[in-house]
Amino acid sequence: WDVGGRDKIRLLWRHYFENTQGLIFVIDSHDVERLDVARDDIWRILGADELREIPLLIYFNKIDLPNGLKQEYAIKELKLNDIRNRNWHLQPCSAYTGDGVHEGLDWLVREMKSPLSSQSTTSTTANDMNQAENQSLQWLSRVDNETNEEFAEKFVKHDLSSETFDHRTLIRILWCYLKIFGRKETIKSVFDNLNFYLKNINETLIYFWIQIVH
Repeated sequence: WDVGGRDKIRLLWRHYFENTQGLIFVIDSHDVERLDVARDDIWRILGADELREIPLLIYFNKIDLPNGLKQEYAIKELKLNDIRNRNWHLQPCSAYTGDGVHEGLDWLVREMKSPLSSQSTTSTTANDMNQAENQSLQWLSRVDNETNEEFAEKFVKHDLSSETFDHRTLIRILWCYLKIFGRKETIKSVFDNLNFYLKNINETLIYFWIQIVH
């Protein structure tokens, strides 16, 4: 799940904890004033029973900008060395340039396959697995009637349905734009039009998905 960091959204985080196998927390390497807020949020999350022993990846974002915080300072202020019974990793990255993004995901995938994290997923029931599989099959079975060009044009003209705008729709938009127009135009068009379909978008996560799809 992709969840934002606004105050009202934080109250809903717990609803996404069940059956989670890996955590990604994104912090701004230039926002020293909110580092204590990030620390409190991280430790509140780590205290959830549903997330016991789940590996934690922290993206230290915006390293492409000068005069950011030092990694050592962030580790100290976030009290990451006090974490027990789970593996964690602070990954410097730039969602804008893509530096460090893949390295962080590679680490998380390895950790999710490790014995420590696999112990935390044993509570997943057969019904949970079936539901996840059914969701994947529904996405794969959906038929796209429009060409990539037609779909991209519908997005810009705001002709797509806001009610059915889901994660798959977003990924297809990014894929179509990257394939047709390239990364620069994708970033401009997506941010110019996405607010029509989604409220309170998380720009960092959108940059993240653009880089992943690219």
